[in-house]
Amino acid sequence: DHGTCFTSEECADNGGTSDGNCASGFGVCCTFKVSTCGTSVTRNITYITNPSYPTAYTTSGTCTYTINRVNDNICQIRLDFDNLVLTEPATGECSNTNTDKLTFTSPSGYVPPGSGGLCGDNVSGSH
Repeated sequence: DHGTCFTSEECADNGGTSDGNCASGFGVCCTFKVSTCGTSVTRNITYITNPSYPTAYTTSGTCTYTINRVNDNICQIRLDFDNLVLTEPATGECSNTNTDKLTFTSPSGYVPPGSGGLCGDNVSGSH
């Protein structure tokens, strides 16, 4: 895992987990993880897992996570998928009929062309 260098007190106060040392031992590598549907992500380098991780999430319905920018100077976000396995599309394309799909929306509702969602097997480094 990758994290952010904080003092151990800052890490604990912000809800993180200490995962090794940094800054020549003056800080800790602090990681943030969320796994509850409806959770808001408020920190850089946060790991999102399904509520059933490491097993498959089989609950029907929608599981939503909100990613908030850390400050107003942020104009884009980066998502790295370590492991994202969704049902393969029957037609070769993600569509509204797919039962498993990862979709993205912005507060304004704008969805860039071609970003209707991800489906299928998306292993590390594929997106």
